Amino acid sequence: MNMKKSFRTVVLASIAALAVSCSDPVKSLTGGYSYQVGKQEVVIDDTVSVVLTSEIGALQMEQNKDDEVLLTFNSMKGDVYTTTGTIDDKTITLAPFSRTLTVTYTITQEDLLRPVDKTVNEAYNIEVSGEAEIHDETIHFLLQYAGTGVSNDKKISGEDILMIAKKN
Repeated sequence: MNMKKSFRTVVLASIAALAVSCSDPVKSLTGGYSYQVGKQEVVIDDTVSVVLTSEIGALQMEQNKDDEVLLTFNSMKGDVYTTTGTIDDKTITLAPFSRTLTVTYTITQEDLLRPVDKTVNEAYNIEVSGEAEIHDETIHFLLQYAGTGVSNDKKISGEDILMIAKKN
């Protein structure tokens, strides 16, 4: 009789622990993800519109506080940047973070005889902000970029930049 009571107590405690761990949105999100930023359009000095090449990499998400995660983005290009995100139901609000973005585009210049295409390669210090929607094993980030050139005074901006992260 005493053994049945002990067994029942252990089973109930296990079920309660499982229910608590499943209901914690932060714990269910932690782990490794693969991410891809699709073709993103940015505007330079409100005049030049540039579609950037896609970016892929790994995202590691770890619990930082009860409702906060630490996100570490490791781009295949070699860049690593981190930020925190606050979780509210099915939304992650990112704390703004800084990174460097390299932009390559072609401009046409008039030569003496004919137009000549010139490839421009510029680096920008940008601030990234945004939110993400949680969908089971996938997270949809909607990001905003704003910044200035590293070696010039040009301004760059981008809105509604979509990043998809899928749990590994």
